Amino acid sequence: MRRLLPLVLLFLLCSATDALDPGKAKGTMQVGKETSTLTHAYAHLHDNTEGLLKRPMEMRILIIDREVRPAALNGLTSLPVMDMARQGKVRGLLLTFDPHDHTNVTVTFLYQPGHPAAGLHTQSRLHSRGFMNNLHITAQRVVGEIADKEGAQFSDLPTIIYATSFSAPLFHEPKVTQDLQGQAAKDSVQVQVLRAVADAMDKVDFAALRALATARFNHEVDTLRALGGAQVAEVATYVRETAAEMAQAIAEVQRLVVRGNHAVVLFSDKSSRELERVGNEWKIDR
Repeated sequence: MRRLLPLVLLFLLCSATDALDPGKAKGTMQVGKETSTLTHAYAHLHDNTEGLLKRPMEMRILIIDREVRPAALNGLTSLPVMDMARQGKVRGLLLTFDPHDHTNVTVTFLYQPGHPAAGLHTQSRLHSRGFMNNLHITAQRVVGEIADKEGAQFSDLPTIIYATSFSAPLFHEPKVTQDLQGQAAKDSVQVQVLRAVADAMDKVDFAALRALATARFNHEVDTLRALGGAQVAEVATYVRETAAEMAQAIAEVQRLVVRGNHAVVLFSDKSSRELERVGNEWKIDR
């Protein structure tokens, strides 16, 4: 038994080291004549407790040109890494799929679009042979290879060609810490914040709105105002209409799901709003 003990400790140490081993990628993404070297990889599994994703569970594999925090993959549909890409801070690939079905993969290209209000380009790979190879998913790590040498075609971008291998540590969405329904959800502090946001938007009070929002939400508002330019009245009308829609949705709150510093409010029309706790205050995030 004494002889076995060092071996057991060595095994546990190696397992822990393997789990914390940083993710690595080796490949490139080429957009026209511009090439980005992909160097880092992260994997993330979302359990979809909120029921808002298209899949029962969602595996996310991020293959990127620099180191980022694993929390960049936290969230539902609008992930922090997507905002980083839209602002030109990162480049790479984001793969999303059901971990039990590897034949239907969505590829999101993390490449800054030409227009500030535009979304990121995506590619759907359904039953594509030779696209994702040697995929292995364990409790701690995801490894594999992807390639599209023919290239993804878009009307407003040059052809995108990519090929890379990856070995990524597997992270998980933070655990649910609170799950409220009905009146309990309506009475929550998070929904109170949403009511204050709707009121500030109805009054077109951007100063009050800024104090109630995260940096991400404020960036979107600033972009909207910049695009509106001199059309102040049109921007105000749009903001008031959004406030009215939000107020109507708030009246029909069904559920609140909290994961630590992140919260999602679900409405009866299947829409949702997300909030983030900044310090001791909850703020609207999207």
